[in-house]
Amino acid sequence: MNTFLKNLFEYNEAVNQSMIGRLLEHEPTLSEKTKVLMSHILRAHEIWNSRVQGAVPPAGPWEPLPLAEYERINREQNKLSVSILDSRPGDEEILYSNTKGESFRNSLTDILFHVINHSGYHRGQINTELKQSGIQPLITDYIFYKRS
Repeated sequence: MNTFLKNLFEYNEAVNQSMIGRLLEHEPTLSEKTKVLMSHILRAHEIWNSRVQGAVPPAGPWEPLPLAEYERINREQNKLSVSILDSRPGDEEILYSNTKGESFRNSLTDILFHVINHSGYHRGQINTELKQSGIQPLITDYIFYKRS
């Protein structure tokens, strides 16, 4: 399972980088919602990696990031997730608190798969925003990524 998840994080990094490139290319015409959603993808990834490591997340899930930081944070967080997969078993139980302070326990595999799924969900929303702004949306489907 860890090998598959590592493949998913490679995909996640690549399609996020493509999406970020599209956003940088069209920065003046982006809706605020587009930037908020991409920032949220990256912040949520930071939060989950922090939780897995038992650290305090650096920011809240909707705290905005400067567009100029997106590429770096995307690379760093995906690299960190792969490093976690290389050093810890997927069935390890992670105890964490959500943003409301409620405690939960999930497996490392479930948490890291959630990061991938969450990112894909919001990339779909970003694509809708891009289309509404007259910007060509990206094909971010996993199978298209694997074909290239």
